[in-house]
Amino acid sequence: MLKALGFRVGLGLATVAIFCVPPHPARAAEPLEPVPLLTGSVRDQTGAVPAARIVVRDAKGRAVGSARTARDGTFAAVLEGAAASVEVECVYCAPLREPVPAGGAVVLLVTRFTALESGAPDGADLAALPYRDPAQAVALAPFVVASQTGGGLVASLSDRGLGGGDGLVFDRGVPAYDPASADPGLFAYPGRSLGAVSYLPASRAFEYGSYAGGGSFALDPFGGEGGGTEFDTGWGFALAQRLQTGPVQAMFAGSSDPDGVLRERIDLGASAALGGGTLRAGASVASQSVDDLYVADARSRALASLVYTEVSQRAVTDLAIDALESHAAYELPDAYGQPEATAASALDARIRVERPAWLSVAYGGFVRRANAGYGDAYGAPPGAAYDTESAYVEAAHDGVPGFAAGLGVQHSDARPASTDTISGETVVLPSLTANAGLGADVSLRAGISSALRAPLPYQLPQYASDAYVLERSTVEEAGLAFDDLRRFQAGATAFAERSTGLTQQHLGGVGFSAAWQIAPRLSLRAWTLHDALDADAQSLTVQPGDVGTSLSRAVAWLSYEAPGGLRVDLLARGARDASGRESDIDADFVAPLRPGLALTAGSERERGRRRSYAGLRIR
Repeated sequence: MLKALGFRVGLGLATVAIFCVPPHPARAAEPLEPVPLLTGSVRDQTGAVPAARIVVRDAKGRAVGSARTARDGTFAAVLEGAAASVEVECVYCAPLREPVPAGGAVVLLVTRFTALESGAPDGADLAALPYRDPAQAVALAPFVVASQTGGGLVASLSDRGLGGGDGLVFDRGVPAYDPASADPGLFAYPGRSLGAVSYLPASRAFEYGSYAGGGSFALDPFGGEGGGTEFDTGWGFALAQRLQTGPVQAMFAGSSDPDGVLRERIDLGASAALGGGTLRAGASVASQSVDDLYVADARSRALASLVYTEVSQRAVTDLAIDALESHAAYELPDAYGQPEATAASALDARIRVERPAWLSVAYGGFVRRANAGYGDAYGAPPGAAYDTESAYVEAAHDGVPGFAAGLGVQHSDARPASTDTISGETVVLPSLTANAGLGADVSLRAGISSALRAPLPYQLPQYASDAYVLERSTVEEAGLAFDDLRRFQAGATAFAERSTGLTQQHLGGVGFSAAWQIAPRLSLRAWTLHDALDADAQSLTVQPGDVGTSLSRAVAWLSYEAPGGLRVDLLARGARDASGRESDIDADFVAPLRPGLALTAGSERERGRRRSYAGLRIR
């Protein structure tokens, strides 16, 4: 016992120690049997990572293992038998079953049906479609409306024609509208210069407030495909040259047409790791010059932004500072050939914090300081300065059932050059949308949301210091959707927008849409929209001929993508409004000549005239 247990006692400063002596030497740990695993990764045809379920089967077809892909597309399935084949299941994907290789990890490439996954055209669509004006490509998505003015140049984009037909355009994340005219800046995208687009519905206007009542459209000239050249000849020319070297991106783009409209753009951007996040800087200069101001406005614009993004397990934080400067020259019908001019500038600071989870929460805000000035146009004062402060919070659960709730508060005021400060207004912008499943792949969506619009400087009163009037709008909507999560989806929407203040009008409408992946390489997308303004509308922007007139639009888009890069698109578009009826049949063709080089050709109707082209794509 004394050998097994040692005991020492001391008095005073002596120590006491107790220790055990094991009766037998420790045995070596026995080696563990390795757990049989099948590891690998999943990608789609674009290289993106789909959320997928993996099922491993033996030679008799029995399931012997399963797993789900991680965020990076990798998986590890524990096996309960000999693996012979592996299957991949994911939303909007063609079925895939591959034999298990003799050794090593397995790489699985699935065909994902992008026609069903997103309503907006993706980068491959934008590179192939025949439209010189990229807004026409964006307007293929349900239920996006491209509004035209003057000689037919696209002036704005809007979700269902809401917000007076004007939506908010973000250019590489920067709000790009002109404070003097509310022009969204679509002129800054020459032909072939749009690389990616995404959009938020009008129900999320609480995030930005002014000009977001017609939806928000995020445009990006790069789109993540790196460098490359796209060049079209034919009806004028279109050239986009993209360069990427490590963290540095650059682009030059230009396009012209026989009407004398020349658009040019230069972009430069860079990113770097900083303090656990990423710092991105970008700048662009764009211009539109014309031979005749009656055909289109002469415009120029410069943008700069500095964005810091930090991603952690708990939150994604974005901090941004933006700067804008714009100039324009145009002619009014009664100006007797004398051009008018505007100049504007803006400085923004933005923040957004998003905490993803089963119940995701986000909050943020922005501050804008803007100045706008005129020549003698509209008999307006020389200009005005705007101050805007906004904050919002939102919570959402993505799923069926699901919901999204948001609350924004915005304060806006103006200081016309000819008067003292006009007292501003503070507006609360609530929003709530919810969806629920009705069984058999059918879901119901309903919501109510609000938005606002600040008056432009020429709309401000020159003499009354207490007459600052915002346009406030409320949208009520309901939708019914069918989605088999595989090859077909269809939906219907009904909505009503009521505007008060600066504009008094009621807009109501219905829309129907469908997308069908007829075969893994052949898809059909179609939608139609019908809306009308009431006869009592009072607006500074709505044309008298539009009041009480039904507006109808329809799109059908058939697309075929063959292995190796061959692609054909056939598009039918039609519209009817107060100015009459117009219908177009457009098409494009992309044929690979060798790796990295393809011939492109197509035809489309632009400003009432048929345009055909042929060009090259170099990747």
